[in-house]
Amino acid sequence: VARGAVAVVAEEALPVAVPTLVVANARTALVDAARYYYHDPSRALSVVGITGTNGKTTVAHLVRGCLQADQRQVGLLGTIAYEFGGRRIPAANTTPDPVRIHGYLREMVDRFASACVMEVSSHSLDQDRVRGVRFATGVFTNLTQDHLDYHGSMDNYRAAKARLFKGLGPGSTAVLNRDDPASLAMADELQRGVGILWDGMSPDADIRAENIQLGPDGTRFTMVLPNGRVELFLRLVGLHNVQNALAAAAAAVSLGASELTVASALEDARPVPGP
Repeated sequence: VARGAVAVVAEEALPVAVPTLVVANARTALVDAARYYYHDPSRALSVVGITGTNGKTTVAHLVRGCLQADQRQVGLLGTIAYEFGGRRIPAANTTPDPVRIHGYLREMVDRFASACVMEVSSHSLDQDRVRGVRFATGVFTNLTQDHLDYHGSMDNYRAAKARLFKGLGPGSTAVLNRDDPASLAMADELQRGVGILWDGMSPDADIRAENIQLGPDGTRFTMVLPNGRVELFLRLVGLHNVQNALAAAAAAVSLGASELTVASALEDARPVPGP
C-alpha cells in the first residue's frame, strides 16, 4: 500500500486503508486475475503442454521444429529458455509463474504466433501455475522416480502429472506413451470429448517405431503414422530419443501438421542447445 497499491487481495481482512478483496485462495485468485488482465491469451493459441519425468525439453524443441516446418509462428516456454517473437529469456523455472505465463502468451499472440509449446512441471501443476491455460494438446512422456522430496510419494507425483490431462477440454488431444503404465492414470482423468493419440514402440500405438537400428550418429527406423509409414533417420542418439520423436510427431499431427512435414522436420532436428 505504501508503494501505491490501490487494493489488496488476501485470504483474510487486513487493517489497510484501501479496499481488500477477501478470497479463499490468493494463489488461484492471482492466476485468474492474470488471465483476465491479459485477455485470456491461450484461447488465441494452440498450446501444447508437455509433462513427464524425462524428455520434456527434447520433445518441446521437436514439437516446435515440426510446427515451424508447417509454416507456423511458435513460442516456447521451457527449462532452458522462454523464446518468442525474436526474444530469448533464460528460464528461472521449467514453468514460469502464472503472471508471466499469461503475459508471455499475450505477447506471443500480439506477435502473431499461432502456437506455443510449454514444458509443464509437476510442481507447476501442483501449485496451479497453469490454471486457466487452455491446452489444445497435452503430452505425457514417462514417469520415473523423481521429486519425491516435494511430492512425498509416487502416487502424489503421478496425480500431479495427471492434473494436466484432467484439465483438457472437449476437442483437445492427449498424447500418451503406450509403453508407460502410468499413461493409464492419465487416460483415466480425461473428460468426454478429449481424443487420445498413443505413441510408443507398442504395436497398439497410433504413432510407433518399427525396425529400429541404433547407431553412434543417430537412429534409423520406420515411423508408422495414422495415414502411412516413412523411413526416418533421426540425428539424435538412443532409444529414448526415438520415443521423444514419436511423442513430438503425435503432438504435431494432433494440431493438423502434415505427416510428411513432421517426418522431414524430425530428420532435420539437432540436439537441444544448452543455456
